[in-house]
Amino acid sequence: RILFLLSFLFVCGFSAKWALLVAGSAGYSNYRHQSDICHAYHILRDTGRIPASNIITIMKDDVANSPSNPYPGNLINRPGGPNVYSGVKIDYRGSACTPGNVLNILKGNSTGIIGGNGKVIRSTSDDEVFFYYADHGGTGLVAMPNDGYLYAQDLVEALTSMTFARMVVYIEACHSGSMFPGLPTNINLYATTASTASQSSYAYYYDSSRRTYLGDEYSIRWMENTDASKMNQQTVGKQFDTVKSQVKGSQCQQFGDTRLRSDIIGAYQGTMASVLKGVEMNISNPYDRDSYSNADGQRVSSYDVQLQILLRQLQDEPSNDPSVMNQIKLELASRQRIDEIVESIVVQVDGSNAIMNQDIVELQNHDCHKAVIEGFKSICGPFSDYGMKHIKNFAIMCDRGYEVEKILAA
Repeated sequence: RILFLLSFLFVCGFSAKWALLVAGSAGYSNYRHQSDICHAYHILRDTGRIPASNIITIMKDDVANSPSNPYPGNLINRPGGPNVYSGVKIDYRGSACTPGNVLNILKGNSTGIIGGNGKVIRSTSDDEVFFYYADHGGTGLVAMPNDGYLYAQDLVEALTSMTFARMVVYIEACHSGSMFPGLPTNINLYATTASTASQSSYAYYYDSSRRTYLGDEYSIRWMENTDASKMNQQTVGKQFDTVKSQVKGSQCQQFGDTRLRSDIIGAYQGTMASVLKGVEMNISNPYDRDSYSNADGQRVSSYDVQLQILLRQLQDEPSNDPSVMNQIKLELASRQRIDEIVESIVVQVDGSNAIMNQDIVELQNHDCHKAVIEGFKSICGPFSDYGMKHIKNFAIMCDRGYEVEKILAA
């Protein structure tokens, strides 16, 4: 144990820790993403004792005090859990939640920041960096509340341009396995994702009083694992293996430099304080998720969250409320409309709708993909949470060699 502690101090004890936490969605139905990020903030700040000055938090901040929230100023990440919103310092909120700001924060480029307080990561070659993102995603991109999408190629370019000793990235999003094209395996950067390049991620813990889902399956698994672990004993690799075995809705993935799997989670989620205090810094999980009634019924694809929330409201309050029924009809009509629009485009370009039933393993033509998605957004508007499932169809058309102009004309 002495040797283990000395080795940890050598690796982590005289370095700084930096963290970037990003909730990429907006709206009360996406409650879970902001509660995920707030829970992560407390892990780093309260449990890990990373200084607030080194934690950068991005979230729209439109949920805790939303008129739809029956508990103003309160967010929880599991049933009966603590208020994780309390004490969180938000550096970029509202219109400052942009993909450009995320990239500039990672690059340490304060001159490129628009809005917020201007904080950026200023890591050195001695420092550890932790980056956690939670939101919706599509093939080759994840969403942001303002100005659209953070693209995989841009993210990898930003990450590989950074200076750090070691870095770990966790991404909670549908199709998040498509976010690390060509990520080098020898630069001390290790990433894990909630799903493969072709899968949805899953919401978890429906709360009937709040009428929304409290967390995401991958996210609550890694955070509850950290809550119940000793930071100076649990390794990054062991956490991934545990989370992967517990997540049932999707298949978690790992990328990059797997040598970092042997690092302890305290290197990224904690500091010397958590090691020196040992057990005192360990926060056991008072909630037994395995005994939660109908636990599997709490899991739902991120595509279907909005519809499931409405259906649950109808189930919980069977009063034939016409407003809920009307919202359900509007949601179903919206889903049908985007299905028809995308199918029409695919048929015009490819001659049939066959690719809509195909998965994509890895996006190849990133330039075409970005141009097409940006073009679609300007012509038809941004994709809905449900509609993001169709982004993979545009990726497939690009990889088949169809020109951007032909796809946008369709």
